[in-house]
Amino acid sequence: MIVKILGAFDVTIGILFVFSYLFHIIPHSWLIVFAIYLAVKGVIFLLSADIASLFDIVVAIVIYASTFFNIPVLL
Repeated sequence: MIVKILGAFDVTIGILFVFSYLFHIIPHSWLIVFAIYLAVKGVIFLLSADIASLFDIVVAIVIYASTFFNIPVLL
């Protein structure tokens, strides 16, 4: 059950990140909160040696960096 909830949060954050990039309708403070959430979740589940946790951490870094720099469309 918890895996489905966390997965739904991940998908929602991904959609909101795309909307933020395309339409600039998501505040940067929300993006920072999303990045912190993904980083914390990634670090917690990294202890279980799950490869998806590494992706969470990388995506958190990309989202956080996008608040300061323009991320290319290909990314």
